[in-house]
Amino acid sequence: MHWLKFVGLDGAARQLVGELSYGQQKLLTLACCLATEAPILLLDEPVAGVHPEMIERILGLFRELRSLGKLVVFIEHDIASVRKVADSVFVMDHGKIIAEGRPSDVLERPEIIEAYVG
Repeated sequence: MHWLKFVGLDGAARQLVGELSYGQQKLLTLACCLATEAPILLLDEPVAGVHPEMIERILGLFRELRSLGKLVVFIEHDIASVRKVADSVFVMDHGKIIAEGRPSDVLERPEIIEAYVG
């Protein structure tokens, strides 16, 4: 219940998962990961397909987790979201790391824009 409350789903604790919105399901997934008490969370596209308001909520939780000493490692194609919360990024193209560093340094490089915008 602690982690359900943390992600804002304590009021939905008795609902079936299928009754939750897609964004709420993403929050539930995050709560389940947090319940393991792992110091590092590995997440695959945590904001993909989520309503913009829910994206901001999820990113806010990532910031809170940082202050709690958790490390969140995530794969994400929503570059705007990455810019908002990442301390560092690794950019891959065809399975190879093509850049790494601070988002402000990496995400403006021409080869990165070419790889992701085409």
